[in-house]
Amino acid sequence: MEKLYYDDPYLRDFTAEIVNIEEHLGKFRVTLDKTAFFPG
Repeated sequence: MEKLYYDDPYLRDFTAEIVNIEEHLGKFRVTLDKTAFFPG
């Protein structure tokens, strides 16, 4: 997964591809190939 927040911590929008979708307890989990969200 490409971590976009290292290049631009103020990034507000980006384009990513969905690589996985799972249903869990009636909700959906989506995995993207890129993220702008810093963990923590």
